[in-house]
This record gives sequence, structure tokens and C-alpha cells, in this order.
Amino acid sequence: MGCQRHGDLDPEADTREISHLLMAVNRGMEVLARAGFDVVALERVADQAFEGLPLTAQARSRSRQASRPSASDAS
Repeated sequence: MGCQRHGDLDPEADTREISHLLMAVNRGMEVLARAGFDVVALERVADQAFEGLPLTAQARSRSRQASRPSASDAS
């Protein structure tokens, strides 16, 4: 998996299980969006999903430094 080659994901992580998790989260977010959940709620779901990934210390450090604009910044 590319994220393992680039040092973002623990090299011992089971990529098949992670891909299944991400697909489930993606489909779930589609359902939530159709049900009327707003962008902020969907971002929270995505953030929680990514928090659960076995990231390396290097990747966690980078993600703390990067700031993603919120939905309110887009207007």
C-alpha cells in the first residue's frame, strides 16, 4: 500500500482490513449525506475514522501540523 511505502501507515498494518474499514466508512458517509447530515458532521466522522488508523508517529506529527479549512471557511 502506498501509505506504507511513504511511511504514513504502520508497515505491520493489515492493509486488507484497513481498506474494508475505509470502504465501510465511505459508504456510511454517503448514507449520512443523503439523510441530510451537513459537511461538519461528515468531517467529524472522517476525522474519527482516520484517528483509528495505525499511523506512524511521523504521519501523526504531520497531521497535527496541517490545518484543514473548515466548511465555514469555504463560504
